[in-house]
Amino acid sequence: MAAPKSQTARRRDVRRAVPRPTPSWLRTLRQRDVAWAALYVVFFAVVASAVAVSVRDRPSYYVTQTIEQPIVARVQFKAIDTEATERNRDFNQRDVPDVFHHNQDLFQKTLEETLNLLNLGTQAYETLPPDYLASLRLTPEGHALLRQFAEGQEADKLNPDRWAKLTQKMLQRLFNHTILDTDQHGQVMAGLQRLTAEHPRPYPNDPAFRLVTARDLIAIDNQSLIDSRLKPEVVTDFPPPLKDSVLTVIQRQLAPTYYRSDELTAQRKLAALENTPQVEVTYRPDDILISTGQRLTADDLQLLEAEQAAYEHQTPLHRWWLGWFGAVGLMCMLGTGVWAYVFAYSPKIRRNPMRGLALTGLLLACQAAAVLLVGVWPQITLGAVAFAVLLGAMVFAIVYDQRFALTMGLALTVLIVLSLRLPITAAVVMMAGVAVAVAQLAEVRSRSKLVRTGLWSGLAMGVATAVGGLAERSFNLPSVWDLPFFHIDVSAQWGLLGSDIAYTVLAGFAVGLLVHGLLPAIERVFHVTTAMTLKELNDASHPLLQRLAQESAGTYQHSLRIADMTEAAADAIGADGLLCRVGAMYHDIGKINKPQYFIENQGGGPNKH
Repeated sequence: MAAPKSQTARRRDVRRAVPRPTPSWLRTLRQRDVAWAALYVVFFAVVASAVAVSVRDRPSYYVTQTIEQPIVARVQFKAIDTEATERNRDFNQRDVPDVFHHNQDLFQKTLEETLNLLNLGTQAYETLPPDYLASLRLTPEGHALLRQFAEGQEADKLNPDRWAKLTQKMLQRLFNHTILDTDQHGQVMAGLQRLTAEHPRPYPNDPAFRLVTARDLIAIDNQSLIDSRLKPEVVTDFPPPLKDSVLTVIQRQLAPTYYRSDELTAQRKLAALENTPQVEVTYRPDDILISTGQRLTADDLQLLEAEQAAYEHQTPLHRWWLGWFGAVGLMCMLGTGVWAYVFAYSPKIRRNPMRGLALTGLLLACQAAAVLLVGVWPQITLGAVAFAVLLGAMVFAIVYDQRFALTMGLALTVLIVLSLRLPITAAVVMMAGVAVAVAQLAEVRSRSKLVRTGLWSGLAMGVATAVGGLAERSFNLPSVWDLPFFHIDVSAQWGLLGSDIAYTVLAGFAVGLLVHGLLPAIERVFHVTTAMTLKELNDASHPLLQRLAQESAGTYQHSLRIADMTEAAADAIGADGLLCRVGAMYHDIGKINKPQYFIENQGGGPNKH
């Protein structure tokens, strides 16, 4: 006989046979709608934090923006001192002397006329006109020498080649003298008092371009100075009997030996500008980059971009990851709050994963739109944020209900304010617009109501912006804002406040117009029917109702009576009277196929049944 089990053993068997109860939290996690909600919270947190982190350390500035608080360097970095660089470039460019090109016509004519003197040596002296000989100051001795040059007296080294060489030397000496047009001479003397001359035949090992100072410059109308410098030098290599004749040829053709070349001057000035080294300045942490009240210029933006690049380069990777994890945590808490509200008050979203995806996608799309608009036009930051928040709130009010839209509008405001790091007054402005818009969208029975809603919401945000600006802004900055039309200088803060008010009002109006145009698409995407669509379905001119009236007149009259009673009953108990009326109008629409089978359409005739 087996020994009976002890009491402890029996208890152990009972515990083994009875299954352990599943914890309530585990049962909750295993539910399908909770799993979808958790997935959407994670997706929302990752995407929203990525958008927020992308602009977290990139404050948006724009040209002409007035700085309310001083901007200081966060790290040590080097930047180009644009003002000093431009100053050096301007100095170097202005320090480049004008370039003068030689007078090619003068060179060619003097060369030809001097060489042509040899032709006189081939003719008898007596056959030449006396007046011509007198004008050339050509004596019989000089003519005899020309004959020797022309005929080539090798014993005396007199030949045409020798004459050509003497002519070349003469031209070299002639263009060593910088004779300028009177006006251009005056301009040079009033400026740098030096120039760069391009010699047509430089001496061996000499550069073609040479610097000429003021003491070597001659004006063309200074005849005495020209004579004193040309006579003893230009014709020095010619035999004495021919010097006067050669000098006469030169004086007949004499003109400015150089003219300013605008093209060569511009090239040299451009080269000087491009070769000017940039001036670098080292900024240390806490150095003031932009002072309070200063209006930003393009150079200031370059300085801030250089500081941003240095900051990103010097920031340790772990600090970036910590910031990203913090952003994910914030967005995760926000997403959890949104879905907690959905579970408590919106069962149709909780039960339909596609509606949850639409909700998450709309929140993220509005956040991305705000960030994108602020990145492109930072001067309309408040208007851009108002546009995104109000757009989401109005869509939620149309698709779901006012309470849900108000809550999602608050969540969207928090999301965008956190992403762009805006002040609390911006959140108050957004909530004012959301509250006014949602309050007017209990029912949408006309398209014009959407535009009016947007306009009133914009006006509400404009008032909130004005009140918040008066409370938050400092109006002690320098008077740098030019009031249009009145040409009055006012504090920059007044101008900025006025522009913010205008942007928020315009944002509300723009949202009204946009939702007005997108309403059919919103209904299709979210599978909802607005009161405006119900009114269109209830219109007696609707093709289906017209067909019902023509083919099934008795059924049509019956539907009208039922619709009137149903609408009155629904209104009496606070239900949607318009929805009930439309349902009643179409509840017998299937009788169109065989209207004579129904007694109300027989009119006393035979019964098909």
